[in-house]
Amino acid sequence: MLLQKKNLWFLVGLTALYLLLFGTTALTAEPEGYSGLEGHPSLSQDDQTLVFSYFHNGDASLYKAGLDGKAEIIAEPEEGYSYIRPTFAPDGKTIAFIQSWDVEETPYQQLMLYKNGQVEPLLDQDRFVTEAVFSPDGTYLYYLQSDVYRNYSDIAQERPHDFDVYRMNIETEKVDQITNEQGYDFSSLHVWPDGNISYRTFEGESFGGRDVLKIVNPETKESKTVTPEQGGALSADQPPIFSSPTPSPSGEKVAFSDVGSLSSKGTYQYEIFFMDPDGTNVEQVTNFHEYAGNPVFFHNDDRLLVSIDWNFAGGEPDYEYWIINGDDRKEWVMKLPEKSEGDEEN
Repeated sequence: MLLQKKNLWFLVGLTALYLLLFGTTALTAEPEGYSGLEGHPSLSQDDQTLVFSYFHNGDASLYKAGLDGKAEIIAEPEEGYSYIRPTFAPDGKTIAFIQSWDVEETPYQQLMLYKNGQVEPLLDQDRFVTEAVFSPDGTYLYYLQSDVYRNYSDIAQERPHDFDVYRMNIETEKVDQITNEQGYDFSSLHVWPDGNISYRTFEGESFGGRDVLKIVNPETKESKTVTPEQGGALSADQPPIFSSPTPSPSGEKVAFSDVGSLSSKGTYQYEIFFMDPDGTNVEQVTNFHEYAGNPVFFHNDDRLLVSIDWNFAGGEPDYEYWIINGDDRKEWVMKLPEKSEGDEEN
């Protein structure tokens, strides 16, 4: 019974991890120097360029790198702000991202756009946006917005709730609300080749619910719910704890992250799985025995980019980007530019 009652223990573990992370942050100074990759990179349509966030002295800037990994900074925020969760537009030049900061312990996450070397807000700072993705033709930008920031427990960290999906026309800036769910937790927003959208959410009561993939027609608002079938390394008795469900460019496969095994210390080890769009034919495709998440399909071949956190059970994430091609795997090493002494002083 490898993963018996894993929904319960996963939620308990998340609470403990939040307390550890934020308790540690409150008692220590900001990290010095380069401190790490964020785990949500984006790949250009031609598969030649990766855009990603990298933290320096506690703040994240946007970088891009080619296949050789030689990175250059493209947008750097003011001190105290971070640019996170970048996503390429189909033109391979325009980038939507989230600007993140805190004011007197109140968090803000603002939807932003990088275009022609300039950064501009797309929504005001009171719209709490967690992620965004472009439609295949670049006409629309879909995003997840939360209307409530609170906690549901005396021991839990405050976090965004009451999520829905919105759509902005990039040219006219007209905004439409696509869902009316006021969901507890939305993530992993994607647009499918047929124009449908999908996101991961949680259905049911806290300890009796399940993680599901919702696929929605943005025009008719019709939706269907998908969960991976159980079998293999997945628990036969409990629904999967799956995250980051990501459709392939053809829409014929969905990659996602789920518990693949336990470490010798009893820590969950997450791997990448594939399934058909209806949740059948689940197969495990990685064996990192750490935390493999946030899969990104290459657009023009069968390769898959995944983010590996080598310190998932620790206080600070330690991400690397790896390319998976069948049984072959190779790290996409980011070669960051050196900061000058003048930059460090500023």
